[in-house]
Amino acid sequence: MKHKRYAIVVFFVITYALSACRQGGNVPKMPELPRIPSVNEEEPSPRAPFTITDEIMPVTRERESGTRRAFIDLFSIGEMTGQNGRGGVAVRGAVTVQSAAAMSAAVSENQNAIGYISFSAFGPMVKALKINGTEIDLESISNGRYDIARPLVAATQIGMSREVEDFLSFLSSKEGQEVIAGRGYAPLVKNPDEFKSNKAKGRIVVTGAPSLALLIDDLREAYEAENDDVEIRVRQENSTEGMRVTAKGLCDMGMAARELDERELTAGLIPTVIARDGIAVIVNHANPIDNLETEDVMNIFRGEKKTWEELMDYYVGA
Repeated sequence: MKHKRYAIVVFFVITYALSACRQGGNVPKMPELPRIPSVNEEEPSPRAPFTITDEIMPVTRERESGTRRAFIDLFSIGEMTGQNGRGGVAVRGAVTVQSAAAMSAAVSENQNAIGYISFSAFGPMVKALKINGTEIDLESISNGRYDIARPLVAATQIGMSREVEDFLSFLSSKEGQEVIAGRGYAPLVKNPDEFKSNKAKGRIVVTGAPSLALLIDDLREAYEAENDDVEIRVRQENSTEGMRVTAKGLCDMGMAARELDERELTAGLIPTVIARDGIAVIVNHANPIDNLETEDVMNIFRGEKKTWEELMDYYVGA
């Protein structure tokens, strides 16, 4: 088929050139060539309509993800592993992705997909479900009505330096909380005081998961505008590794969007909660379901509910 298309184009070009020669160089008006569609411009097959008997496709994050760990704990999905959620989602056939962006892409491309994502990373590519009838937004996360949420924690060591104390104070200040809210996290401090620096001088190293990189960089920039005598250097590790290097003294502060576990607390880390981050349960826009109960999400990711038909109570078209 491709060869026939190219042959048509060649035929018109040759005819045009011979005509120009016969007319002594007076170039006639080029005839309009038929449009030859690109191989990649094939008319896409129409998407099949959403069918409630279709099999649900759960999408999860990689094992080291703090979002995955919080999701498993909040929905009690890890109970079936016997490892308090550390073993991961035990659903055969679940698709595993490596980032929040990949999660959005996977769910947006499959109308039977269901996944989860930090509200701070949520975007228009996908639809966020209500959970137990409550819509996710900054207000519902902040006041606790949407309770599928995790703390945003700044972990430090006992006997922190004046520089670390100053930055930690900034995080809970009016200026710091405004930066946090601007990145889609729900502030916890009501009517915070304006920041007053202790005039510390020096350098601190802050580590955080890649998903927190933009927030940490915004906080660094805003803090250094208040106290330019302290330089903040930023490292990126997953939340588990970030807590480990902070406990070992290789970093001065570790930031994670989850609670610290017993091992991290025993290692001497002191958590300071500076905000809350909601976890949105997301589906494709073609999916007519708008609300699920926590038990239904748990059963989907445990593999106990396999088709949308089993969620008929929440099927809008029913």
